[in-house]
Amino acid sequence: MLRIMSTSVNAAPTLLIVDDNLMARAVMSWYFEDQGFNVLQASDGAEAIDVVESRSVSAVLMDIRMPVMNGIIATRHLRKRFDKAQLPIYAFTGVATEADAEKDLFNAILAKPMTPRDVHEALKLSLQPGAAD
Repeated sequence: MLRIMSTSVNAAPTLLIVDDNLMARAVMSWYFEDQGFNVLQASDGAEAIDVVESRSVSAVLMDIRMPVMNGIIATRHLRKRFDKAQLPIYAFTGVATEADAEKDLFNAILAKPMTPRDVHEALKLSLQPGAAD
């Protein structure tokens, strides 16, 4: 149920990483680019919405706590247009209970600290480079 908006069946999925921490975005971006993904970045929920509305995005990794617009509000907005199958959104947070009340918004909630490999494991069933929808 992967939403790949590309004319090429073999095109790599595009992953949007949303986090206000530049270093966290850089590490995640490096890891997923090395795994064959196209990677886009946003530093808050408002930027994430802009990216999803203007670019082809296969899945989103969304931090919960961010300035300007947090991940829960951004995900609520995105869910008005895309269900979980159309746009997988994976939340990550340092406070695991923080997103519990909104868990139905997300495909999964990942607790920090986490490694890019932990995130990749969570994504791999629904998001693989070259997978068709």
